[in-house]
Amino acid sequence: MKKKSLLAACLLLAICPFLRAQEPASTDSITVSYETPSLKEELLRDLMEFQGIQCIDVTVKSTCPITYTLYQVQNAQGEKKRKSIGLPFGKSPANELTFRFFSQALSSDTVRIRIARPISTSFKVPLPTSGCILMETISDVPYALTDRIPLIAYTPGHQGEVEINGMKGTFIDYCSVRDAHKHPSEWHELFNIGNYIYFELEIQSNTTPQYNFKELDSESDKK
Repeated sequence: MKKKSLLAACLLLAICPFLRAQEPASTDSITVSYETPSLKEELLRDLMEFQGIQCIDVTVKSTCPITYTLYQVQNAQGEKKRKSIGLPFGKSPANELTFRFFSQALSSDTVRIRIARPISTSFKVPLPTSGCILMETISDVPYALTDRIPLIAYTPGHQGEVEINGMKGTFIDYCSVRDAHKHPSEWHELFNIGNYIYFELEIQSNTTPQYNFKELDSESDKK
């Protein structure tokens, strides 16, 4: 009986490495976090507020080296137009990238978007700007390397009606849009938001990062 037990134990030890080798490898994942840069100078804060400039940092962390392309997606009444910002651009050695987005409404129908890092580019977008803000695109579902990852949006909130003391009016609700944690491609249908833009990150995994520090100027800025 002892010999049989010993034989069984030896067989188990022999196949353990094989069993471990058959375990599925950990899935490569992407996490996205947001932070509003802190401004220590009161004058700088006042100037940004006076000029209507908004800024949000978006940090992307990956479990493996990546090359990516950044896209702008414009949604006009449910019709989406996607275009590349002009990359690919290489990742940092620490598997982490921070995009710094600025927005400024230049008029009622034009917004200037600036990406200050990891590249430096600025462009104008024809878009109704009334009530628009830079908004996080938070998801409850973990991102994978094969996903197109929404980083941030420039959008108005959900416009609703309210009645107070017999008087009817409208209000803009940003929190319900952000906190719904839905993909921005769904915002038109879910919240009846007509015109907005958002930025997507498309990752090309298993490729050699291509570093390109050339500043990109859009045609709209050259005119």
